[in-house]
Amino acid sequence: MNDINDLISKLEDDLTPVKPMVSPVLRSVIWFFSGLFSVLFVASIAGFRMDLHQKLMETVFVGELVFILILSASAIYSSAWLSIPEGAGKKHVLYVPYIILFIALCILGNDFLSHGISLDNFVFHTCIIDAILMGMVPVLLMIWMMKQGAPTAPIMGATMNMIAAGGIGYMGLRLTCGSDDVGHMCVYHILPFIFVGLLLGLIARRLYHW
Repeated sequence: MNDINDLISKLEDDLTPVKPMVSPVLRSVIWFFSGLFSVLFVASIAGFRMDLHQKLMETVFVGELVFILILSASAIYSSAWLSIPEGAGKKHVLYVPYIILFIALCILGNDFLSHGISLDNFVFHTCIIDAILMGMVPVLLMIWMMKQGAPTAPIMGATMNMIAAGGIGYMGLRLTCGSDDVGHMCVYHILPFIFVGLLLGLIARRLYHW
């Protein structure tokens, strides 16, 4: 009995204060604006598209940007909860990004049917470099902040991280690339983020271990 009491006392002496995590709401706000600022910073260096002022007068273009930002914000919010074991039981927050993503895919599919799609021979377009630069900081930021917690759903977390970072990166590309062709956007604006997302998913269990 004394040995058990001694063990308990020793464990109590070894305890050190632990700083509690910031609220997931506040964390998601910090993630969102940090990622958005980094993408806009890279976009300003890469150079905004020549017709940006005109495009910002178009309701469809502005609506697209707002829609993508909402998708990214919802994925960031889900990521913030997924950095807590079992997502603190907030499973319903995971549905929102998927619903918004499904709507985005439906809109994209409608564009395919309405305007068709034409793909030229693949070349290493400057948009790929811009996508890497714009997506790199948000992805690394999301990974670092997820690892500060204790995620128990690594693949789901990696998926939400990629949707969040990809959404912000895609918005940056729309501000810098002058092409509005559906085929071009799919190949050079979306596929790079899907590829990175697949790689992130493959190493998610090792990446988010604790």
